[in-house]
Amino acid sequence: MGKLIQDQKMIKKADKIITFDNKYNDAKSATLAIVEKNGKKVNVLKPTFDYGRREMFAPSEYNLTEIGVIEDVESYVRQSFQKKTALMFKEGEEFGGKNTQTINYIKKRIQQIEHVSGISWRSLLRDTGYALISRANYFWVKVRKQAASGGRTIAGIQPVAAYFGMGAENVEIKKNKQGKIVKYRQKMPDGRYRDFSPKDVIHFHAYKKSGFSFGTPQIVPVKEDIRALRRIEENVELLIYQTLFPIFQYKVGTESRPASDIRLPDGSLVSEVDYVRNQIYDMPAEGGIVTPERHEIKFIGAEGKALKVREYLDYFKNRVLSGLGISGVDIGEGNTANRATADSLSRGMVDSVKDLQNIIEETINKEVIKELLIESTFRFDVLAAENIVDFKFKEIDTEEQLKKNTNAQVLYNGNIIDINETRKIAGYEPITKAQESLMFNERVEMKRMAQMSIEKSKTDKAAKSAKNSNQPTNQHGKKTGPQKSRLDAYMIDKYINNVTRMLKHDIKKHIVNEEIDRYWINTIISLGKKTILDKYTKIVEIEYEKGIKYSGLDDTSSYLVPLGLQEVKDTLNQYVEKYIKDINGKVQNAITKMTDEGKSKKEIGEEISNVIDKIKYRGDFIDNTERIRAFNYGKAIGLKLKGFSKAEIIQNSDNDDEVKYINLNSLDIFSVPPYHPNSKALVGNGVE
Repeated sequence: MGKLIQDQKMIKKADKIITFDNKYNDAKSATLAIVEKNGKKVNVLKPTFDYGRREMFAPSEYNLTEIGVIEDVESYVRQSFQKKTALMFKEGEEFGGKNTQTINYIKKRIQQIEHVSGISWRSLLRDTGYALISRANYFWVKVRKQAASGGRTIAGIQPVAAYFGMGAENVEIKKNKQGKIVKYRQKMPDGRYRDFSPKDVIHFHAYKKSGFSFGTPQIVPVKEDIRALRRIEENVELLIYQTLFPIFQYKVGTESRPASDIRLPDGSLVSEVDYVRNQIYDMPAEGGIVTPERHEIKFIGAEGKALKVREYLDYFKNRVLSGLGISGVDIGEGNTANRATADSLSRGMVDSVKDLQNIIEETINKEVIKELLIESTFRFDVLAAENIVDFKFKEIDTEEQLKKNTNAQVLYNGNIIDINETRKIAGYEPITKAQESLMFNERVEMKRMAQMSIEKSKTDKAAKSAKNSNQPTNQHGKKTGPQKSRLDAYMIDKYINNVTRMLKHDIKKHIVNEEIDRYWINTIISLGKKTILDKYTKIVEIEYEKGIKYSGLDDTSSYLVPLGLQEVKDTLNQYVEKYIKDINGKVQNAITKMTDEGKSKKEIGEEISNVIDKIKYRGDFIDNTERIRAFNYGKAIGLKLKGFSKAEIIQNSDNDDEVKYINLNSLDIFSVPPYHPNSKALVGNGVE
């Protein structure tokens, strides 16, 4: 920097400036000047370029053109760039936000820009992604024209009509003394150039060092490793060539009988060595040679002593791949790597691509979306949080996202996070009222439950009618209620048992056919709990409401009605929670024990099947009791609210004439039947 200042002072103090080497005739940008001082001509040389220099156009601090040459001749580099680009865009991208008006506006403006530029939005994004991956820099140039844009002019600045990509190899940047960018220049190889204002250029850059104008390409530290690898490969090629066609040594004579002269048929004498040499030269390619005991032929080749270069080649190749952010698996060199190993090796590439995706998202949201919103004609504040639009890439690591989704579902089922927090983890916007009616639970599950309720109600009525016609009476009259036909209906659907069987099948299949993944097993068991509760919570709610209805209660506004329903749900959740927890604990303990004993995956799978079979009877107990308990509790609360102090209990057997009662004044959920898993007792008539 000091020499540059001295050179400038020398030019200023010159008596006469004869010439500059640049067409601008500008001392600041000249690299060579001829001046006259005290009557003498002096050549003033300056550095070709000083990276700390301001107030002049400066190219990138890195040779970006060289990267283009490298990717054209280096297969590893080209594969790295292409595979990362494919990974970056394989799941697509989207615009998100809370306000559909602003989202639709941005989409419409993008379509207008595509039409004006003739370049698709996705094509421009792909060019940007590839340039960031390969060169860490890319530029968008804005074309502003009111007549070709759907935006409006703001403070005399026309709206954006189109975006065009500009490669960083041809861009130079000019800064003022304070380091602020004042101009961008695009220089063509033929010398033509064009200047752009900073407000009309968007610079996408990655890994930019402090004080630098351009980002640092990831390939910069890898170039020397690539050169070293190629030099080694060239030497290996020479080594192969030298040892592939060995030379041979023809030894003539021995110490006791050395080579001598021999007489040819024409009578002339010739050295025995020269004679053999001529014979070899004249020998056909497919011919052979016969020698006496004094002659010896010895081949000279590598003889097992050649340099072992495999380790060096592997070392430098791994350095190159590591520097490029990929692994052998990513370029098809799987070797003995299994799926788990491949996923682990590719994790680094996924993370680096997601980092660049974040850079693109941040730049577009700040430099593109924000400006397009400001140019809109909306009367509300378009930059308010509820109106802002976000550009984002969809998750490219689908397997990792599935694990996150599963974990979010478990947290949601455990009442740790709400539905919108769950959707956020899954990558979705908060649910709207319109979406609620389209969800599976509303469109399918609720309709199915309603249909089940109607069918069951018909069955109950028929059963009640038949029972009342044939049932014996006692001193209290007929035993009214749904009675035995209703109880039989309860036993038809062993839903918890079915879910347990599916869990057993899935876990056993996973253990036998895949690597044992305890996290997956824990997750699938937790999902089994959700499946049970999703169905049974609705079932017990319906049964509870039926119990209220059978009690004959008309006014259900009392706080005891919803309070009793919550008790029913809490009891069900308590039993299911303990049931699932016991299954998970016994399965995990069995896996630990069998693994420590060195058992095969098939043996472990069989043991897990036996463990689940031994505990699934408790699922039957929950099936048998909780629906009946919900009905009985609902009816008991209804009778209590009607003013009854006691309620009759209908026993298991129709032949049992003994009448038992429950005290409704000290009623709780465990004071109503069933009192044991096989009990089918129901709450009957109320007694004052």
